[in-house]
Amino acid sequence: MRKINRKRQNSEIDLKKMLWPIFFELIMTGIIGNINQMILNEFSPIAVASTTAASQFLTLTNNMYTIFSVGQSILVALAWGAGNDREGVRILLSSLFANLCFSIVLSLTGTALIPNVTVWLNMPMELRQMGADYLKVMISCSVFQAMTVTLSAALRAMGKMKEVMLGNLLINGSCVGMNFLILICVPEQVQVVGMYALAGVFSQIFGGVFFYAVLRADKRAGRLIRRGGISLKEFKAGLWNNVRHIIRLGFPGGMEGIIYLISQTAVMSLIGILGTQALTVKGYTGNLVTYMALPANAVPLAAATLIGMAAGQHRSDRIHEVFNRCLKISLILTGLICAVCLLGGRVFLMVYTKDSEILNQCMRILVIDCILELSRCFAALLVVGLKGVGDVRLPFIMVIIASGLNIGISWYFGIVLGFGLPGIWYGYVADLVFRSIIGMYRWNNYRKNRDYPIWNET
Repeated sequence: MRKINRKRQNSEIDLKKMLWPIFFELIMTGIIGNINQMILNEFSPIAVASTTAASQFLTLTNNMYTIFSVGQSILVALAWGAGNDREGVRILLSSLFANLCFSIVLSLTGTALIPNVTVWLNMPMELRQMGADYLKVMISCSVFQAMTVTLSAALRAMGKMKEVMLGNLLINGSCVGMNFLILICVPEQVQVVGMYALAGVFSQIFGGVFFYAVLRADKRAGRLIRRGGISLKEFKAGLWNNVRHIIRLGFPGGMEGIIYLISQTAVMSLIGILGTQALTVKGYTGNLVTYMALPANAVPLAAATLIGMAAGQHRSDRIHEVFNRCLKISLILTGLICAVCLLGGRVFLMVYTKDSEILNQCMRILVIDCILELSRCFAALLVVGLKGVGDVRLPFIMVIIASGLNIGISWYFGIVLGFGLPGIWYGYVADLVFRSIIGMYRWNNYRKNRDYPIWNET
């Protein structure tokens, strides 16, 4: 009995150690994002609306790199949990090489598509040129985003949450610092949105260099990277097999996120139909939604690593102990944050606008978003849990069906019935509720049978 309690105590300590850097990182990212939007708002209110719409497509293209990073994360966590450092580093290097090559192709393709993207997003005419200028810089230089995505995903899979926190704070902090310098130092008449986009590119370079330095300094991974523990011949010999294994797990896992973002891009186009004011409301509301979604975004990052390591140790009890504790923490914190945001939301949003009509629309969205975020706690944790035990197929199938629900319900309630933005949010809620129900059914089956797909692959 003492051994069981000691195991549980160690699990709690590990979870707490992983969670606080993630929460701090996301809170600071939200604060920095608020400051960044204030700077953009000072530069031009139109910039807020145009970058809100353009960022949806930018997020979609950047998420393409998860085809490799998702599979990498599953395999690195598994190898790290089993104590197989060499295998983990080989997988990391293979994923980094593949993602950098892929980023070149994606940059060329994405840049060529930019003139059509603003049309696909149904951007109002007054936003299109600014949105296109912003995307040109960000997509053409997305190779640096590929580097940071791959390295940070590997570090998270190794349990290095503090280091990832510091790297992401460096990225976001340097970006907002450069944006502020542009705002106050560059003459107003020559300022363009591309300058602010270029600041984002440089911040990604800083982050990539930092993450690589962390890997070199790591006791387990660093000795293999610094001292040439993995030779070029060994790397080339295992490259294809590693990439193939990464893609086998990462393609459905990565495509799950990509399809979701495609659906969100479609939904963003519906918001574009509602006009510039609707896009502005979404942009302003997003500042508070960032905090409301904080637990549902933070807790699964720790859960994914701990579940993957437990799977590597073949510990079914630990897998479900982690899941249950993470779900409880996520729901409690989300409920508390939602209550605070509803009570103080109007005062917070008045920093951006004094328009009573826009403020009323924002507050209506926040009420619906409370239900959305509680549903996200279940859906997000179930997705990373299923991926962590090797089931990448069900999340892929779920997101296809749920995305159809999201678009269909958003279109019907938001556009056809004329409910506007609240109708769009009904589609978001339907998406997450559906995935929560189906995902929980599969997860409970795994818990009863104590058999997982990842064990059959290794």
